Amino acid sequence: MSGQKTATSTVDALLNGGVVQARYVDVTTTFLEQHGASVGELTPEVERRLRRKLYVHVLLLAIFINAMMFVGISCYFESHLLAKHTMVYTVLN
Repeated sequence: MSGQKTATSTVDALLNGGVVQARYVDVTTTFLEQHGASVGELTPEVERRLRRKLYVHVLLLAIFINAMMFVGISCYFESHLLAKHTMVYTVLN
């Protein structure tokens, strides 16, 4: 409850002409103020390379996660089948 009251009181204070504290300012704006001069313009070629790099990384991560899940499930079922097989083998002997 106190979190809601604090957030509401902060909004009310801002609507009544209060000053925004630095911790509530958008992080992107602060980053651009610090590093905006050293970052070049985003051309279509750079954007295309950046998008392709992002897609490759996300695709590789998804493939890796799916492969690990498949290996885990395969090992589980294989061990489950082997355990039943050994139980049958011990009962027969």
